[in-house]
Amino acid sequence: MSDESSSQPERVADIWGNWWDRAPFGALPDLDALLDACDAIAITSETLNHVELAERAAAKGCHILVEKPLAMTMEGCDRI
Repeated sequence: MSDESSSQPERVADIWGNWWDRAPFGALPDLDALLDACDAIAITSETLNHVELAERAAAKGCHILVEKPLAMTMEGCDRI
């Protein structure tokens, strides 16, 4: 799990339990560190961030699942 908000992983832990302590990479606030540790990611951020995050993940060679809508514009969809 990665989130720019430093409180988000703790909030998720309060709700779901601290399951990522058992994961090989843990909760990482740095997206690049997460992308380096993963073969695939799910992008579930605000739609306006989908294109940038997908491009960064693709540049690292990750398989990508993006929640709907894919992007804000058709140009963004084409970029992904």
